Amino acid sequence: MNLNVAPGQSVAIYSAYETAEMLMGLLQGLNNASGGEIRFDGQAADKGIMERFVFALNEEKINQRLKVSEYLKFWSRLSGSKIGIEQVASLVGLTGRADSLIAKLSASEQIRLQWARCILQDRALAVFIDQSKQIMDHESLAVLQAAIAFLKQENKAVLVMVASAEQAADLGDQTYRLFKGELLALQQDADKAGFDSPRRMIEISKVPVKLDDKIMLLNPFEINYIEGRDGSTVVYVDGLSYSCAMTLNQLETRLTPFGFFRSHRSYLVNLQQVREIEAWTKDSYILKLDGVQGITVPLSKSKYLELKEQLDI
Repeated sequence: MNLNVAPGQSVAIYSAYETAEMLMGLLQGLNNASGGEIRFDGQAADKGIMERFVFALNEEKINQRLKVSEYLKFWSRLSGSKIGIEQVASLVGLTGRADSLIAKLSASEQIRLQWARCILQDRALAVFIDQSKQIMDHESLAVLQAAIAFLKQENKAVLVMVASAEQAADLGDQTYRLFKGELLALQQDADKAGFDSPRRMIEISKVPVKLDDKIMLLNPFEINYIEGRDGSTVVYVDGLSYSCAMTLNQLETRLTPFGFFRSHRSYLVNLQQVREIEAWTKDSYILKLDGVQGITVPLSKSKYLELKEQLDI
């Protein structure tokens, strides 16, 4: 694979978590590449050069006892940042939260706080990694877009690593997929998947549902699961249900590239939102969803074996 990220440019890669972790380790100097090298500004990257990189990771630990303002002031002083903390707080959607304890922030807000740190640290390359099971919501996606736009204006290079093709397309000037060890540009990936173009690839991810006399277009990451019931199709989003004219088979074809799995002949589930797999009867299981209280999706025995193989568990 050969990847270049230029100043003032954002590049987005979507891949499996293990791949993102591997690339992160290479960029941080924690792992050695089996071949090739990482170069920065024409020089082989050593630990000194790598100090010009900054990382925002999902699982990074933050001192929960600090206030948001204290955290931002600490990094501002440490980095000698010329950017005001009020401006940074606004950029990452934390205006009005300055006096809040970090422990009181939502998981999404805590991730945004890491984005603020990256801006304050003012490094040449910013790397954002979001490989969470729960893909970021619309608001956080817009916030990250604004943060990336700001860094590009400051002539920083930005590398984004996510688990969703649609998300990558929204965040990168150039978008790639790491597929079977090969780095594919979005156009190449679309061709291999049988799509006409990157634009077509994004369009077909929308799921049309009916709401009264209107048609709503849902993004895949919004959907919890889909059920085929009595000849009709029902789409579930945060406890609400919508009817869909498409069949379960049609939706399976459309949504499989976005992490959906046919857990049962009558159910299609968003694996990004699955928290637990639990035995239900001798020959069946249930999937518990993250953030959806009390809602479970059936998993047949044959599909359980298929899911274990797919998730390498």
